[in-house]
Amino acid sequence: SGLHGFTDFWLVKVDKVGNFLWQSGYGGQIGQMCRDIKITPSGGFILTGETNSTTGMVTGNHSSNKDIWIVETD
Repeated sequence: SGLHGFTDFWLVKVDKVGNFLWQSGYGGQIGQMCRDIKITPSGGFILTGETNSTTGMVTGNHSSNKDIWIVETD
């Protein structure tokens, strides 16, 4: 999927010489900041960070400050 707003989590896979194999953007309309990424036992990824968004891929009840946001891919 493409980019969603001002800043997003951006997951990119490249080959050994740096060619793009695929990419995915995760986020809402305002801003996200990815702080860490881990590979899951099933071969997906868990991305953790923060968000200011309440739209797009970001749902739920949010405060006026940044919220912790966790995304798991397959």
